[in-house]
Amino acid sequence: MQTKDLEEQKRIFQELDENGEGSITRDDLVRGYQKWYGGSRVFAMKEADDIMACADLNGNGELSYTNWLIATANRSQAIDEAKLRVAFDFFDKDGLGAITRQNMEASMKDM
Repeated sequence: MQTKDLEEQKRIFQELDENGEGSITRDDLVRGYQKWYGGSRVFAMKEADDIMACADLNGNGELSYTNWLIATANRSQAIDEAKLRVAFDFFDKDGLGAITRQNMEASMKDM
């Protein structure tokens, strides 16, 4: 990771670590996903579970900053895909997996 990326990951980690204990939990991740990406709580919980499965190396239910860096290095592309999914879901109002003209019109009214 480049210095700029490390600084950004440190900032995000510190925002997620609301109690300042130096670690983040699954619940912290869920809150963060919902705050930054919107979308459903179910989606946020799945993403948090995926991150924990990848980076909670000692199985204690918490990620240290080092574990966080491991997770974000491995998931940077997946996070971009997650942002795309949230955007798609915003426009796919009826949840049918396609964006129709009616979906677009309804979405524009919501903005």
